[in-house]
Amino acid sequence: MAISTLYPSSRPSLSLDFAKSKRLDPRITFIRAQTGNTSSYIDSNGLIRYAGPGEPRFDHDPTTGESLGLLVEESRFNKTTYSDYSTVTLSDVVKSTTVSTSAPDGSSIFAFEANNNTAVTHRVNLHNGNTGSATTPHTASFFIKIPPIGSDQISSSEIIRITLRWRSSSGSGTGAGITYNQSTQQYNIYTGVNAFGANAPTRYDHTQAYIVDYPNGWKRLVFPNAVASSDSNDSFGSYDWNISETNLEYGGNCTVFLWGAQFEQSIFVTSYIPTSGFGVTRPADDVDILSSNTNNIINNNEGSLVAEWKVLKDPWDDGINTRTGVAHIGDDKGQFYGSSLMFFSDDLDVSAQVREAALSTSERLDLSNTHVSGEKDKGALSYSKSLGNFSVYSKGQYSTIAFIYDPNTIYKRFIFGRAVSAGANSVSQYPSSPISKITYYPSKLSNSHLQTLTK
Repeated sequence: MAISTLYPSSRPSLSLDFAKSKRLDPRITFIRAQTGNTSSYIDSNGLIRYAGPGEPRFDHDPTTGESLGLLVEESRFNKTTYSDYSTVTLSDVVKSTTVSTSAPDGSSIFAFEANNNTAVTHRVNLHNGNTGSATTPHTASFFIKIPPIGSDQISSSEIIRITLRWRSSSGSGTGAGITYNQSTQQYNIYTGVNAFGANAPTRYDHTQAYIVDYPNGWKRLVFPNAVASSDSNDSFGSYDWNISETNLEYGGNCTVFLWGAQFEQSIFVTSYIPTSGFGVTRPADDVDILSSNTNNIINNNEGSLVAEWKVLKDPWDDGINTRTGVAHIGDDKGQFYGSSLMFFSDDLDVSAQVREAALSTSERLDLSNTHVSGEKDKGALSYSKSLGNFSVYSKGQYSTIAFIYDPNTIYKRFIFGRAVSAGANSVSQYPSSPISKITYYPSKLSNSHLQTLTK
């Protein structure tokens, strides 16, 4: 008897290893209709690179160089007009013509220097070029590098303090206080602050912020839920980076490199979007296998989907808000809605959901086990219409739930990296994690098999 007949249920009909191959299967349709190089990714050396129109991005860990897989992101607009700080307004700060370094993308940039000890505010003012709802949460992010004492650093202080603000054109807004310890080379986001003006919103909750390591001494500081003003008539007018070593607001000598500023309307950060003179939109990545290419892949009656991805940082730590659309199987309507299977993932749990558009119902399963931000995770989802249930697996744990399927449902289309909402052509704003591996089996695998695959 042939081996294929002995183990028919264990043979995948689709096996994609994005992290290893760094290419797309020819059955996959990839679209990103951008102008110029607005989409970035991290290469194996930890450098930020830019992908051209229609070019998929295969991301890497910035410090280890580990291949993470295919990066799929929604459309996003960077409101900052000069993200590389090439054009700024300076107050008691000069831009050096001699002290330079390589930016995270390999370009050469010069330092900002505040070189007096008087009680003045040293300010690097970086403008945003458009208006928007001033009460809408944004995510602010930027890259910073502080040279050590004994090289290009003009400060001899142990602690350097930096205050940053997201303020409107009238001055109101919020911000955060940062310290840098010269001896330990450690950053600390230690407080939230209010900006100027009578309409300043509530002090920023600095516990949401976090720091991502990059090569060559660079750090990306990320501030989810940054609000510029509580006055809806104000615009997001500028960033303020107040360089100080004596107190929160002013004074001191300091050398700082700044680069890669981003201000995007969302509660989570995305990959860096370069700008020069005006805000820039990075179009969405649309990645799927259309129904015309899935006839020999998907079993409409039962199946098992196994995935591996990088666990994202969840600034809320509540196990709900950060939901990663790793992969799902949709209907044949050519839209991002309808009957689908999808994964949710954050640093507290892994989940999966079945949504039946025809029945206007959905079911979600959560597995609360240990997940670590920045590490890879594995999950599996299996479904059976005849049994009327589906199951979720992660780290060897599993949960099963009964579910009434719409008999007219047709699972015929793979969609990668996008979390789906109910309603026509509606895509939820959830972070997209680099997808390492996707494997699909056209049968409902046994519990023991799925548990083994996800350990």
